[in-house]
Amino acid sequence: LLFLRPRRDSSPPSSSSRPSSEPDPSRRPTTLVRPPDYDLDMMLSKARLKIETELPKTVANSARVWIPINLFNFAVVPPHLRPFGLLSFSVFWNCYLSLVQHRDLPLPEEVREEKGEGEDEDEDEDEQEDDKRQ
Repeated sequence: LLFLRPRRDSSPPSSSSRPSSEPDPSRRPTTLVRPPDYDLDMMLSKARLKIETELPKTVANSARVWIPINLFNFAVVPPHLRPFGLLSFSVFWNCYLSLVQHRDLPLPEEVREEKGEGEDEDEDEDEQEDDKRQ
């Protein structure tokens, strides 16, 4: 993918009128810029893992929070103040959603590596205990 970005010129555009055959100096020529390379498979696996782990909890928490808030709002709050009540609670809910979204989750490969390292350490400790007994 290539994107177009204007080239930065140090010369200011002239204010004199030019004939239409000459290019307008205020229009800058463009250069092609290539965006950085991304590991698409890694991004998709992170997104899939995030959806599988966080979405059910978030939907359940949404029901726990918004059902009582809406019940209270429609039962007690006067109609002309209901939008303000919901807006005030939605600020806190959006903060929660942002925190959930930016939580770091280890990828399955990273979890396997960590478990593999942890198992080796446990085996080393078991071997040391066996050596002490002998």
